[in-house]
Amino acid sequence: MSDPFQHAVGLIRATGNELGSSFGYEFLYCPASLLSDRSRLWFLGINPGGSSKRKVEQNRDGNAYNVERCWSRDGEVLRLQVIELFGLLAAALNEEHSYGAALLERTLTSNFCPLTSETWKSFPKEQRRKAMGCSRALWEYLLERLSPRVILSMGRLPFLELQRVFARLGC
Repeated sequence: MSDPFQHAVGLIRATGNELGSSFGYEFLYCPASLLSDRSRLWFLGINPGGSSKRKVEQNRDGNAYNVERCWSRDGEVLRLQVIELFGLLAAALNEEHSYGAALLERTLTSNFCPLTSETWKSFPKEQRRKAMGCSRALWEYLLERLSPRVILSMGRLPFLELQRVFARLGC
């Protein structure tokens, strides 16, 4: 079996190249080591917002919601909400000596579509269609090989897209 991380990055790079130089990507908001069967909890948004053309495969320094400080004003609000959500989850799970930031460090964190756009609505329609095709193939490939216990989706669209992927997988 090929390495899921390397396969995923290859697919994302190819789609990014096809879409053109105006698109960047941010795949994992956490270290690549969390893309494994050991990761029981996954957290997926829709796509990285902003105008960044960065090409980020993983965040080696820890979970981006904990360690990155270069968020836009709206992004910073979202970052703090995610940390608060994970604090509530850690408390609800009754994890001894755990808090939201620690739970985030053990969570595979990404976006259903790893390609960047200023906002989801501003993602050009034709490029969005291609990016979503790539994204569906990406998560189908990963979910055929990895088995998280829980996937949290940040919003309706990632939820519906994951539902579509699971239906294709016969789940």
